[in-house]
Amino acid sequence: MYEPAAENSGVRIVLFSEDVHWSAPVALILRHEGHRCTVVPNMAAARALLEDEARTVDVVLYDLRFGEPAPLDLGHQAQISTIDVPVVIVLPTHTRDDELFVPMPDTYSILREPFTSEQLSHSVKAALRRQPPTTQPRGEPTSEQSKPNPEQQSLLAEARARNTLLRREILAREEAETALERERNLLEQRVAERTADLARVNQDLVEQIVEQQRLRTREQALAAQLRHAQKMEAVGRLAGGVAHDFNNLLMVINGTSDLLLAELTDDDPIRTDLRDILHAGQRAAKLTSQLLTFSRQHVLRPERLNLNTVVAGIEPMVRRIIGHDVALVIRLADDLAPVFADAGQIEQIIVNLVVNARDAMPDGGELTLETANVTIDKEATEADVSLPNVPAEQVLLRVSDTGTGMNEEVRARIFEPFFTTKPEGKGTGLGLATVFGIVEQSGGTVQVESELGRGSTFTACLPRIHDRRKSPRAATVPAAAPRGGSETVLLVEDDDNVRQTTARFLISYGYDVHEAADAATALAFVDGADHIDLLITDVMMPGIDGIDLAAEFALRRPGIPVIFVSGRPDRLVDHLGPGGLGDIAGATVLPKPFTSQQLARRVREQLDQ
Repeated sequence: MYEPAAENSGVRIVLFSEDVHWSAPVALILRHEGHRCTVVPNMAAARALLEDEARTVDVVLYDLRFGEPAPLDLGHQAQISTIDVPVVIVLPTHTRDDELFVPMPDTYSILREPFTSEQLSHSVKAALRRQPPTTQPRGEPTSEQSKPNPEQQSLLAEARARNTLLRREILAREEAETALERERNLLEQRVAERTADLARVNQDLVEQIVEQQRLRTREQALAAQLRHAQKMEAVGRLAGGVAHDFNNLLMVINGTSDLLLAELTDDDPIRTDLRDILHAGQRAAKLTSQLLTFSRQHVLRPERLNLNTVVAGIEPMVRRIIGHDVALVIRLADDLAPVFADAGQIEQIIVNLVVNARDAMPDGGELTLETANVTIDKEATEADVSLPNVPAEQVLLRVSDTGTGMNEEVRARIFEPFFTTKPEGKGTGLGLATVFGIVEQSGGTVQVESELGRGSTFTACLPRIHDRRKSPRAATVPAAAPRGGSETVLLVEDDDNVRQTTARFLISYGYDVHEAADAATALAFVDGADHIDLLITDVMMPGIDGIDLAAEFALRRPGIPVIFVSGRPDRLVDHLGPGGLGDIAGATVLPKPFTSQQLARRVREQLDQ
């Protein structure tokens, strides 16, 4: 009778398997439990082992996927060789017990994949404890045992055929599973590729939506900017028209007051009243000048200019304006680039912004004046509609305060003329409008940042020029009293009051004045006059305007100097060159309103040139 070895006492187990990936971990588990384990990878080695070492084998572990012959054939051979060795057949995952198609001897058992180490150990132990069908002691096989009888041969043949079919079915299943796995992988790859394509399309769609939204936002901003520009342009034209008419009125008021003051004695009782009238007229003239500045109709006198020099020169005035309860901080950039601007107008910008900042800090605070060289990113200028087509290299002038600040509604209207948040009588609403006009006319931009309770920052940027040579500035010489003369002057002005006041100015200085209310009358006088030394003409007149009149006058009296007087001098400044206006040699412009001294000085300059 077969006596199994004691558990974990060096039991020898033979593994019949061609799959090293399967046999290696199984052998490792069995060796870990103390068994001696031999792996047989092919049929030739299996037969050799059974012939030479069969008597030392305790358990056969047989992988059903092992090659020919069938497992029962090999198992029978093992039993013949070893008398009664128990065999554990390992079935693949999808194999059923009834697919073996043959009766199983008692010494045969089945272990189905997948199995755990505990299940493997249990199968081995059960095989070792199983009673064999014969009581023949282990030793040399008899002649009867060495040859199977006919019934056994029939069973073995049937087993071979059926297990061959089983192996083929198993291989077919494995091939089908492999093909299925391949198709599944291919499908997963296609799904992944399609998903990636859809993700890219979705990303492109998202980017298109974002770009459309950005363009829509920019379009809305541009539309708002256009509406604002159109409104400001309309207000500017209105302001320019009002200023022109108002200048004619001021010519009469200020001119008459000036003439009367010149005729009165110092102790005359009405002299004080006339001075008040003249002072009010001069203040009104400043308002019209601010209106013209806002509407970009003020004649600028630009020069190469360093903003640091302007700030340093105006600092004492700024300190007087803000008082002792406001701290002044000045930050001037080193090596500041020059700009091309009107120094007086830059000073006007600083004064207006400082006054605005002081009024926003009734309880004191801090005022900062700052200059810097800045470079504006071209992409940022294209994305920001508030910076349209500005040069990249700029010079910055910034005025910041820690005052009350502004809300969005006020900030949107801050540069409109006559708009003010100050109490009635405390402001004209033209200070910031003047700043806007000067900066725009100088080719720059102005922006404001402000929040309620957090102060305001006004930033003006002017185009930088790279020629850093200092501009020659004429020395300031006190103006001498104007001289008169006896030359013949032709005065052409359609406004009767203005013409009469201007004639009185000229007559007071000794000139021989001939008046004309329109161009036709003036040309008729030219044709009949023996001698004319100077033509003074208004620009805006019904019928033939002053420019056409001067051109015709130059044809009839070549070489005679011309003075244009106008409340809108901007309309002439583009036509004026070093030698005069167009084909009119020696022409010059005198803005209205002007005083008798200003007129007399300009007349003398033209006659003496």
